[in-house]
Amino acid sequence: MICENAQSFLDLLAEKNMQPKAVREENGKTAVVASVHSKVTKYDIVFLFDPEHMVQIMVPEILSCPQNKFLELLNVCNRQNAKFRWFKYYLTEARDSFSLRIQSDLYINPDNSGNVCMDIMLRMIRVIDEAYPEFMKTIWG
Repeated sequence: MICENAQSFLDLLAEKNMQPKAVREENGKTAVVASVHSKVTKYDIVFLFDPEHMVQIMVPEILSCPQNKFLELLNVCNRQNAKFRWFKYYLTEARDSFSLRIQSDLYINPDNSGNVCMDIMLRMIRVIDEAYPEFMKTIWG
């Protein structure tokens, strides 16, 4: 069953004629996936709603980067994390590369969850658009 906070967000998406890419239940939590085509790249934003009025909002992979750039990218993550305190950039290890992720965790309630999630999603898109060139310069520069 879709939790109340997720339903509030889904209702707002429908009101704005936006369709989620996917909606699924996972261990009592509701995952809503939205596809984004921003100014600089495209990615999925995952909203993971739990019954305790928390939502985790994250982009599982903004970009993939080679292992030899790990320390340089970690420094960029630290600078971006200091600049954008509502979001946390971090690197996760894959086979022969790392994935750059961004995440935020929020306390919400059904009265505000739709608007709060929409606002955070739009803010996250702006933050990624602003930081993306620095990450790319670090990888390719």
